[in-house]
Amino acid sequence: NGTSFNVSDTIEIAINATDNGVISSVLANLTLANGTSQLLILSNSAGNKYNSSVILPSGLQGQYNLTFLVNDTNNNLNNSVTTYFIVGDTIKPSVFNLQPTNASTFNISQVIEVSANVTDNGVVGTVLASVLLPNGTTNALTLLQVGITDKFNSSFTVPTLQGTYNISFAANDTNNNLNGTEKTYFLVIDTINPQVLILNPS
Repeated sequence: NGTSFNVSDTIEIAINATDNGVISSVLANLTLANGTSQLLILSNSAGNKYNSSVILPSGLQGQYNLTFLVNDTNNNLNNSVTTYFIVGDTIKPSVFNLQPTNASTFNISQVIEVSANVTDNGVVGTVLASVLLPNGTTNALTLLQVGITDKFNSSFTVPTLQGTYNISFAANDTNNNLNGTEKTYFLVIDTINPQVLILNPS
């Protein structure tokens, strides 16, 4: 009772069952956290053990209840054995495909894309990017989802400041699991030629 699992886990449902005659069926009635039920057929795997596997649904946390139903060939039913387990979410979002890629080079005043792909076993909440400028100041960006894809992005206008820019990404899900480990950097240079305007002689 009270064992904990993560959403999307595949778990074993198992029981030992014996009878002085012949067991005809072993079932498990699984009541999910939202009140819906699934009837599982448990197969005789070895000796007196009957088991099956179930994939816990994503985004459905809480207490799951199990009632076992064991029948013999004389139609004697034992449905008195129950248990429960708890399903939570402690899995952090995955953050990948960071843009710009490490050591990318841009010009001052250029508008660039800052983006990352973010996936989660539940629902992605907020995706942020913190841009650390060469002078030590930071710019915070909120990355928005692109359509129904896994991509989250924002634009960033590079200031007239040359050097290395470091970006730290932070993504959480609606259960407040945070991934703040992903980083990238880019370089800013000035390759723009000066503009010359002839004043005299005109």
